[in-house]
Amino acid sequence: MGASSTVQADDLGRLHQRGRATIYLSVPLVDDIVQVGIGGDFPTTRLVVSVTASAVRVRRLDGRPLQVHVVEDWRDADDPGLATAVFAEPVGALLLERRAGRWRPSVGGTVGLERFVGTLARFALLKQSGAGGTDQAAGAA
Repeated sequence: MGASSTVQADDLGRLHQRGRATIYLSVPLVDDIVQVGIGGDFPTTRLVVSVTASAVRVRRLDGRPLQVHVVEDWRDADDPGLATAVFAEPVGALLLERRAGRWRPSVGGTVGLERFVGTLARFALLKQSGAGGTDQAAGAA
């Protein structure tokens, strides 16, 4: 998926419709890489999701580069499943701009980009609405 590609994330659209916001999410890390699709007790980092009139920006609060693994068939630390990197190289931030009714990412990513963005938006919506649970649950989606 190149930078000119689009992301079809319904939850991202719903998040954007709620208006400007800054949302902080705790997400699980393995080897300093954000994990989508795992659960359990792992070190965490905080992501900042900034929603503006025309874009959604995602970055790490600690300023470190952002890399994400989408994990399939994760069972536990001894049976970690298959991890696919979302970005070819870690990025400073992921910017998703709304143009012509579509979300366009600022950087290329694998097919896992869609899942990462959808998961992130879903948990940002939950956090924004005050729904229960911990932020780290986002990693298990």
